Amino acid sequence: MKTIWGAVLLVMMMMLVTVALAADLDTPRIGTAVCAPEEENGSVVLHEAPDGRSETLMRYFQGAPLQVLDLADGWAHVRMGMTGESLEGYIRQERLKYGAEAMREVQQYAEMPAFDEDVLIYEACDKQSGVIDTVTAPCGVKLMGYNGQWAAVWRENGFIPMTGTIRPGRWTSFWRVLPLAGELTRDEAVRKLREWVPQKREEWNISEVYTDARMLDEEMRWDCGDLFYEPLTGETFYLVYMNDPLLMDGRKWSMDTLMVEMSAKGEVMEVYNTLPQTGIAVCAPVEESDTVTLYAEPDESSDMLFHYYSGTVAEALEVQRAWIRVRVGQGEAALEGWMPARDLTYGVWRERDVAHVVRWYTDEAGEQAVYAAPDENAKVLCQTLPSGIMEVNGIGTDGWVQLSWYDNEPATGFARLGDDTELGKPMRAEVYHVNPLDDELSFEEAEEKAREYAWQYGKKHGKGWKRSKKAVDGAACEMQLMYVEQTRQADYRIWFYQAGNEEDGIAVEMTPQGELIAADEGFG
Repeated sequence: MKTIWGAVLLVMMMMLVTVALAADLDTPRIGTAVCAPEEENGSVVLHEAPDGRSETLMRYFQGAPLQVLDLADGWAHVRMGMTGESLEGYIRQERLKYGAEAMREVQQYAEMPAFDEDVLIYEACDKQSGVIDTVTAPCGVKLMGYNGQWAAVWRENGFIPMTGTIRPGRWTSFWRVLPLAGELTRDEAVRKLREWVPQKREEWNISEVYTDARMLDEEMRWDCGDLFYEPLTGETFYLVYMNDPLLMDGRKWSMDTLMVEMSAKGEVMEVYNTLPQTGIAVCAPVEESDTVTLYAEPDESSDMLFHYYSGTVAEALEVQRAWIRVRVGQGEAALEGWMPARDLTYGVWRERDVAHVVRWYTDEAGEQAVYAAPDENAKVLCQTLPSGIMEVNGIGTDGWVQLSWYDNEPATGFARLGDDTELGKPMRAEVYHVNPLDDELSFEEAEEKAREYAWQYGKKHGKGWKRSKKAVDGAACEMQLMYVEQTRQADYRIWFYQAGNEEDGIAVEMTPQGELIAADEGFG
């Protein structure tokens, strides 16, 4: 009986604590608070003075954060935003919830309209005030309030000119909050990442060049964003960064970074490492119309071997921080040399994240030799396809180009421009080959899955050899994982055929995870 009553007492105490905490959100106090209108999709008026008849400066939606500066006569003197300088005014005390806890307990409302033109964010509701930031179109901008002429921007504590009424909706994505007692501050999160880098070098695939303690302390750039709150899960997390300034080279930002998603309690949630590393590297010049130079030595005064277009995939063999030794191309027709680390980005997923720029090589006569090296004394790999088109990866000296094509598998070679050849203008490719990501079927797994689909199709619809499982299992295979930039989706396109009869085959299209999209007779 004592045990039962003890349990009951404990539950009652927990309920009382919960009620007390909830009630505490209603107790006016100096510090952090959020807007809490009577209706969730309503608004709270920010007045110029502690008088309901004074000018309305802005109407803010539920959950909009602010700092209470003073309290008097039922009014709160506030500065909008979590930190920093912003719009000040007065809000009725009963229209607020108080404390850092309120930032998580009160559902946030906002609107994110789409803009087809660049958006200028101003310091104040005045075009003569300074411009805080420019958001490049097409874009969406999160708005937390309005006054008929201007809208309040959530991110920068700034404002954009915008007439009319804004209708907020429940914000389901994450939003910024302040740490509670027992949670890491931004500085503490940075210090934790600094400790982890040498400890987790192998696990996170960090290049050995980033193990020197002095360099980590004195040369690396460490940064941490605000603490974010995910309303659907109740999780809080920081995005903490380590950047190498050597790779910036005067740039405002770099794609090469170590980013760790860290919980407010200091636990690793996700790791994104795009610092220089061995494996897949993608040419990523600052301007997609530029090229990345392959040098003979890790020195820009050394011989320039070739110039490669944005999106060209290389294999990084060695990391020297500012320089990467790479191999570009397939098999015996690959070139090795050095590229500036700042002009590459790393990891298989970057193939889909960098503009893929190509030029097309057309040989009207179909008689140009394709060599294993940019040398007419080198081995001849093949002749260019009659009236065919091949992709140009890079351009060298003396009219040499490195070509790529698909002949059951990716292939590369070198050709010298002749009288019957033309190069198309550089253009951004809409569809191109990529490698599978970690959560996608490997090429071997995709082939096995597709053979089963092909056999099922052949058994039901096919003729001749297609109805034989043994024949389908033994058929030649040609496979591509194609990425469509417009949809940002990839799919496997796989063909099975008998040698010497390539046109009579079975084509299978499926998702990278192996779900069948379509199967049909034919080729390509």
